[in-house]
Amino acid sequence: MTPESSYTSKVEEWTEREMQLNRLHEEILAKRESLLRTSTNYFKQQNHTGRDRLNITNNATLRNKSLIEDIEELEDEIIAENDEGPAPKFLLLKNNYWSMVKGMLPLWEEAIGMKPSRQSSSVPSPKPRSTPKASRRIK
Repeated sequence: MTPESSYTSKVEEWTEREMQLNRLHEEILAKRESLLRTSTNYFKQQNHTGRDRLNITNNATLRNKSLIEDIEELEDEIIAENDEGPAPKFLLLKNNYWSMVKGMLPLWEEAIGMKPSRQSSSVPSPKPRSTPKASRRIK
């Protein structure tokens, strides 16, 4: 090999190596820029997420306070209704029910054999009367 060809081959090797290093340097710079953009976007998103989380928390706190106030108002209304006593319609229904039970009790006791029959065995026992169904709804 001649010194000139040796020198030329060395220059070509160095040039090729320098080009490889330049490409590698450009790739590293591109990756760095990409990572920098990604981290910037991530921190911006975290900042927005923190604000959003704060807004959600504040809204939930306000909603919870409102619900608690509504519950307390309803509790007060229920207590006031209980202090007034039962409604007249309820008392009427209750009295009618118990009078029906008192009237039917002897028949039920006969049916289950707790009391001796009032009638002789030759007379068939009366059928229990059915209670009339309410024709309208009670409010």
